[in-house]
Amino acid sequence: MAELDLCGGFPDRLRDRLGLSDARFFGLSHINCASVLRGVEFARRYLGRPDASPGERVLVLGGDQGSANDAARYIQGTTVSGDAAAAVVVGRSGGRYRYLGGAGARDVRFHRSMRMSEAEFAQFGQVCGALAVSTMRQACAAAGVELDAIDWVLPHLSNRMFWRTFASESGIPRERICLDLIAERGHNFGADALMALEHADRLGRLQPGDVCALIAIGQGAYFQALVVSVEES
Repeated sequence: MAELDLCGGFPDRLRDRLGLSDARFFGLSHINCASVLRGVEFARRYLGRPDASPGERVLVLGGDQGSANDAARYIQGTTVSGDAAAAVVVGRSGGRYRYLGGAGARDVRFHRSMRMSEAEFAQFGQVCGALAVSTMRQACAAAGVELDAIDWVLPHLSNRMFWRTFASESGIPRERICLDLIAERGHNFGADALMALEHADRLGRLQPGDVCALIAIGQGAYFQALVVSVEES
């Protein structure tokens, strides 16, 4: 969210509303739609520090407002954005999903973000699919699984055309890429992949043992992928 919308004292107000006045607060910004999944990675690093206790948990919370301004609501030729927030609790054990591995990447050619020229936007559109696939491959390597072991992709909810290209380049069947929410919610920034995960699980698509890849793409250009397995509830 924009700092203008949050106003001063946001960390204290948030902790008070959640009843977590003693919790430590860390912010993550400037990597756009990759921020929430990257936050999960940072939460794992935090829980892996030498003085961490076994019962510690981290709440990763992210959201944004496509209605904040016209530039954010409609990204020309790409998507229409919504208003949403998503949260996930990261612990060292237990839970519905088990983290297997992750990877992040950046392509500095597109650092101008929304200020890119038409030629830069066109080039970004041409190479973005391959960059997303390579990041997912790195996450699979970190997880110790082959790409063909991925049962479901929980995607950045940009547009269907992008994910058709992604399916072709990755070899993952289109029907295994969960795009239902595009028509209903549009693109919801860093919350997309978690929303797609929750939606697919709520509909009963995810079964224990399934391996899922969560993928986020941020203007700038930032890429983040996580590989998780579905556990017994």
